[in-house]
Amino acid sequence: MSELKELTGWKEQIQRGLAARKQDARDEHWQTYDDYYEGRHQGADLIMNQCFAQIRAMIPRVYFRNPGVTVTPRTPMREPHARVVEVVANYLALEMELKREIKAAILDAAITGTGLLKLGYDSEYGFKPEAAVPGTSETLTSRDEQFRRLEYSGNVRPGRPWAKRADPADVVIDPAVTNIADAQWVAYRYRRLLSDVKKDDKFSGTRDLAPTHIERLRQGEEETMHKPGLPWESNEELAEYVELWEVSDKKTERVYVFALQHDKFLMNESDVLQIDGLPWVPIVFNPRRKSPWGISDVEVIMPQQKELNQIRSLQKAYRKFNVIRFLVRAGAISPEQLQKLLSEEPIAHLEVDADAGKLQDIIQMLQTAVPTDMPSWSLQIESDIRNLLGQGSNQMGQYETGPMGGSGRRTATEASIVQSNVQMRADERRDTVADAVETVIRRCMQMVFKWWTTPQVARIVGPLGMVYWVQYTGPELKAEYDFQITADDSMPVSAEVRRQQALMLLQTVGPIVAQGGGNLGELLRHALLQFPEINTDAVIGPEIMPPGAPMNLGQLGMAMSAPPPQPTPPMPMPAAAPNPGAVELPPGAAGGMG
Repeated sequence: MSELKELTGWKEQIQRGLAARKQDARDEHWQTYDDYYEGRHQGADLIMNQCFAQIRAMIPRVYFRNPGVTVTPRTPMREPHARVVEVVANYLALEMELKREIKAAILDAAITGTGLLKLGYDSEYGFKPEAAVPGTSETLTSRDEQFRRLEYSGNVRPGRPWAKRADPADVVIDPAVTNIADAQWVAYRYRRLLSDVKKDDKFSGTRDLAPTHIERLRQGEEETMHKPGLPWESNEELAEYVELWEVSDKKTERVYVFALQHDKFLMNESDVLQIDGLPWVPIVFNPRRKSPWGISDVEVIMPQQKELNQIRSLQKAYRKFNVIRFLVRAGAISPEQLQKLLSEEPIAHLEVDADAGKLQDIIQMLQTAVPTDMPSWSLQIESDIRNLLGQGSNQMGQYETGPMGGSGRRTATEASIVQSNVQMRADERRDTVADAVETVIRRCMQMVFKWWTTPQVARIVGPLGMVYWVQYTGPELKAEYDFQITADDSMPVSAEVRRQQALMLLQTVGPIVAQGGGNLGELLRHALLQFPEINTDAVIGPEIMPPGAPMNLGQLGMAMSAPPPQPTPPMPMPAAAPNPGAVELPPGAAGGMG
């Protein structure tokens, strides 16, 4: 197949994917969903933004504040390797700023129905192993300086894996599947400075590449978009961008990069990032039966949101109309007396014209009636919104109210039920996020196994609080592991709760650990660290670090499998020296006076 024919075929595939996304995900409404989340509700006089409130209440319950990874080996004799893998995995989660990217993808999943994470290595725009840095060495001065002139993402670094949130509006999925894991291909659109594309040695065929977007930059003015071909003023500074598509194809195991208006591939390489599938990880809370695109939370509650806005606008109108109004016969009350009537100051009397006629004919008050059940309208709709999203008042951090807005019961039993419901309602979404985090970590570690070929050093805490410095390479760590994210890590825990948990753990587990000859010192250290005002090292001594050069993985295994040293028996107390001045008493005399 000729290059031009293959390129034309991929352009047609993208157009079909865009049409399928429009039909299945209704992406033309995504901007409206964004507006509703951000509080821009057209046609509403007064809004109560439940879209924002519900999504912001959901995110803290499902994302991981500090994504902690526990690694377990699947094969024997790999426990030392699993310790190192666990340290590296947690280090990468921090360096990749995975928490930030996960939160952004969760927000996408709530608003558009689908959150997407893109995986990569060494470079944000394509990866060639022969041009990559083999590891995470800190001596990357020349390469790093060149890299930073062409790429600017803070969490994409040479020689390291990365995971970034991708805007669903820039992603097209193979329309023939119902799950992204089964997709033959996924296409990603991004915009980049034309000058950077031409300087990037990973791309070819860029000589005739033309800009697709131009920004005019004026000092003191915001950037405005402009299309090529229109005239420009001579005093304007221009920035030329090109819109590129990156396609990962599972069938050919290749990655293609091209521009829709260009007749050449900029990249047509073997896709080494296809590890256990395409380099994409989805987060979908509300899946569809016949499409990989999820259902938006905003779409689900938008009818109720519109109705709630109408009720709030009606309440505002009633408040305006319910201001006290009077009908006054012309000339019956002087302007000065009428001013008294409208004043906020208390008045004792008003004077009226004696010839105006009967008093009841001079002035008449008009008062509109407000529906007494109007407050319950809002409560009912808010309850409907929470039910649609699987949340209740308690999940919003509030106690349940009665049918007329009064307080409900607040007993210990209710508090227990509230906590159980919070856990149960959020479990499904939290599990979805946990699965996504585990997939990201597992695939990133497989990149480490493959491309970290230069020796690295990790700090491992072993038995009895011993700290070891271990030297390793990625291929040495390669094995089958289970990666687990604990769901409870997503729940915020106060310092007081952590102290109570640490003390309870010390009381219940400490005696068992001491009897079995385990590392009671490490357990005590954990408990003391929950009290920052205490100098832990002064109480139990500093951690012991073996001197010398870093050990290898085999030496680490021997150190971890060595039996713990037996505790030194206490020295016997010396016998008391005899006292020459002591008087020896006869037997029985020590009983005291008769």
